[in-house]
Amino acid sequence: MDKFTIINENNNIDIIVDKIKIFYGKNYSLKKQIITNLEQALTKNSSSEYAKNTYKEINLNVNDQKVNTNQFEIYKIISDFDIDADLKLGTKSLCQKYLEKKLENIEYNDLYNTIKELLKTFDMEYLSTNTNMQLSLSNLNFQTGDLEIKQFIKLIKPKLIENDLEKNYFDLTYEELIEYQLNMIYEIAKDNDKTHIIIIDTHLTKNLFNKILNINEANIKFIILQNLFNDNIKLSNYILINNKILDLADEENINTFIFEELPFHLDPNEINELFTEYLKNNKTSRVIELFNVL
Repeated sequence: MDKFTIINENNNIDIIVDKIKIFYGKNYSLKKQIITNLEQALTKNSSSEYAKNTYKEINLNVNDQKVNTNQFEIYKIISDFDIDADLKLGTKSLCQKYLEKKLENIEYNDLYNTIKELLKTFDMEYLSTNTNMQLSLSNLNFQTGDLEIKQFIKLIKPKLIENDLEKNYFDLTYEELIEYQLNMIYEIAKDNDKTHIIIIDTHLTKNLFNKILNINEANIKFIILQNLFNDNIKLSNYILINNKILDLADEENINTFIFEELPFHLDPNEINELFTEYLKNNKTSRVIELFNVL
């Protein structure tokens, strides 16, 4: 597990994350603020002039060490993912990052090198001649130049096919839109030293949730903003976000909370039972007491 400490002017927020962290609770505004702070801390030069002058800059420690933003990538899974539109986002494009990863060794590909040589021939034998403009002391012509990988990627267009018929964005199901994003991020993260944080603030079907559980890359971490309960998820994968923030992976904080806030004492097994009932939304008398103090 890794401890992410978001540091701002008011207080620090600790989030202990293994593979999945589920933001569970009724305070959606606070959930979004935590995510915004996390994004800001992991984005270079993200602090505005206003933030700097009002001491509202956000910092991040991981396992009590100042974070190196170069070692992190952060993604947002969206429900209306449009591959064509995404490709136009440049460096922020998920598709572009995916293509860069899949084509990282393309310079060793014979076909790619043949295309480069053909373009050089095209420059010399056709383009430079047909675009030439002569002045008294100089002349102007246009050439394609050496075909670099990033230039080559800009020539690539997505194509969706099913049963030999071409599809577009509107033909994709909700699950397909989410799965394409998950698959791309998985491919980007494979054999990569960076930590990849995936923010999911959209509904997860049972199939999608199972897909996430089956992604086992150690450098991928999911943060899910959804009040879902699954018997296969450990309590430590939840953080309760209401008026208070309570990370169920932080045993010391849990024990302090129960001792100071609840009118009854619990042994470790009863603690697990109480929070399980809370996550299942079972309104027992003790769960109601817990709900009232959270």
